Amino acid sequence: MSNSIQDRLRFSWSAAGLAFPSRASDGRKPLFMLRKMMPEYVWDLVHLEDNAFTFVEVKTVLDGTTVGGHRVADEQQVLNQRRALKFLNVMVDSLASRLGKDLALELHARVAFEEALEWGKFREGQVGIGGTTHQPPAAHELDSLFEQGIEALRQIEHPFEQALGYYFWGAMNQFFFDGNKRTSRAVMNFLLLQAGYFYLSVPGRKKDEFNSMMVQFYDTKDATAGMQFMLECYRSWD
Repeated sequence: MSNSIQDRLRFSWSAAGLAFPSRASDGRKPLFMLRKMMPEYVWDLVHLEDNAFTFVEVKTVLDGTTVGGHRVADEQQVLNQRRALKFLNVMVDSLASRLGKDLALELHARVAFEEALEWGKFREGQVGIGGTTHQPPAAHELDSLFEQGIEALRQIEHPFEQALGYYFWGAMNQFFFDGNKRTSRAVMNFLLLQAGYFYLSVPGRKKDEFNSMMVQFYDTKDATAGMQFMLECYRSWD
C-alpha cells in the first residue's frame, strides 16, 4: 500500500499478511443473503452497542410486534438498523450510488435516527472515545478531512482492502456525534456488496474482542490486527 495513501488517511496497516476472500460465485447472492439474514445482522449490530434485546426479541420487533420490558431507545435502535440495512440494499442496487459524503450522511440518518444528538449531518462539536488516548479531530476539520480521505480511499485497488480502510478511517475520525462505527460498517458493506462480496457482520458474541481491537487501533493508529479481525468475521455463503 502506498505510504502517501496511508499518510493522507492518518493511520497505517500492512496488507502483506491479509488474505482477502473471493467474490461471491453468483452476483445475486450477496443481496439475497443480506435480506435472508437481516434479523441476525440487526442483532449483531445492536448487541455490539450493549442493547439488551435478545435475538428472538429482535426478530419479533422486525416482524412488527412490540416487545415489553425494554427501553424505547433500544427498540428504536433495532428499527434503525433494519432501516439502514434495507436502504443499503437499495443503494447497492442503484448504479448511480458511489462512495462519498452523500452516502455516509444518508446511512447515518438511518443508523442514528432519534438516537444521536443530530443525524444525517457531520457533528458541529467535539467528541471523545472512552478507554483510549485517541482524540478525534475538531469539527471544523471534518469536511476537508473527509474529502481528502475519500480521494485517498478511491486509490486503493482491492475493493475489500478499500472497504476495510473506510471502516477504520470513519471510526477514527468520528464524523458524527454518535453511531460512527455502525455508519462506517454500513459504508464498508456498501463497498463490499457493490463489489460482489457478502455482507460482513461482526458477531454479537465477539463484542469484547471487537471492543479491545478498536481500543488498540485508536491507541496505535495501526489497523493491521483490526483488519485481520474483520476478515475472520467475514462469512462466505458459497
